[in-house]
Amino acid sequence: MKGVNGLKWIVNRLVDDFIKLDIIEEGKKDNYLYGAEFLIMKIAGIIILSVIGILSHKYIETVVFYATFNSLRKYTNGYHSINPRLCILESIITYSLISFVLSEILVDYIHVLHFITFISLFIIYVLSPVNSDSIMLDENEIEEHKEIIKYVLFLDLVILAMFVNFRIKPSFVVFFDLAILLDLLLVLIGKMAKSGKELSDEKY
Repeated sequence: MKGVNGLKWIVNRLVDDFIKLDIIEEGKKDNYLYGAEFLIMKIAGIIILSVIGILSHKYIETVVFYATFNSLRKYTNGYHSINPRLCILESIITYSLISFVLSEILVDYIHVLHFITFISLFIIYVLSPVNSDSIMLDENEIEEHKEIIKYVLFLDLVILAMFVNFRIKPSFVVFFDLAILLDLLLVLIGKMAKSGKELSDEKY
């Protein structure tokens, strides 16, 4: 189908088949399309991280990274790729950079990294959640997400303090810190994109 990428075409076909079989309601097609695409991208993300974790011999570190990042990302929102292929490519590049390069360099600057992460937790709380073109939250959802973010960030702060106190293996801690910093980066990009769009709309 011209103008529709492979993933959307497959999801469309599957949802249409389920509608014909009366498994789902036709009026809720858009909801199921979004849900199916979101689930596929989630699975793809887990597979990508797992493969890179295996190749870099950082299995547990990858679990630490994913658990930390995912617990924040689902509520803070921020930048999202509209194109699924671009999202996969960005995921591969970003986690490869973290796993093979940044984690190796920053492990020698763990105390500086902790300090930056500590500051980042407060910045994330102030700025998030951030609406994006892919995921738009209404006022009630924003309030709900903000409340959850508060508890997630508090938990991250406690975990960070435990890492520092009990001198947990530095490589684990680096991946924990980098997961939070990546979430902050996506929040900042999302915030800038939103501000840029608002300024552009005001001009017209």
